[in-house]
Amino acid sequence: MQDRFEQYDNSIDPAGADYWYDHALPLAIELLWQFKHSDWTRLRQALSFRSVSWLCRCAETLEEVYAASSLDILKELLCHPEDRVAVAAVDALKGWALAGQIISSDAVMLQRLSKLHAKPELECRYAVELLQAKLCASSD
Repeated sequence: MQDRFEQYDNSIDPAGADYWYDHALPLAIELLWQFKHSDWTRLRQALSFRSVSWLCRCAETLEEVYAASSLDILKELLCHPEDRVAVAAVDALKGWALAGQIISSDAVMLQRLSKLHAKPELECRYAVELLQAKLCASSD
């Protein structure tokens, strides 16, 4: 029998978009809500050797789980060198901000947001601006 992390890991495996949004995403979110400290540790360790698409889906699931470990991982994904992963993290963090969650920021995070904002081809300017505004408002 698979443990929680293995079930989560397998739920994120590539599948068609319909299956992902209808079945796998809700399952992955439900599993995250059940995570213990050891599961979060395994998830963090897995980030360094997962595909870009897996990391993007991971960010999508973390948007729905308001936990400190979730936020820490989203910040890590935001600083990922692959822009697609960073944009997925921006979208998830934007969801947190719109839900009224407090997101503490640091210089590295703010710098990465500025770099993403400067790339119009990424089509994430609105999300970055909204997130930057929320971060500034929460730090006042």
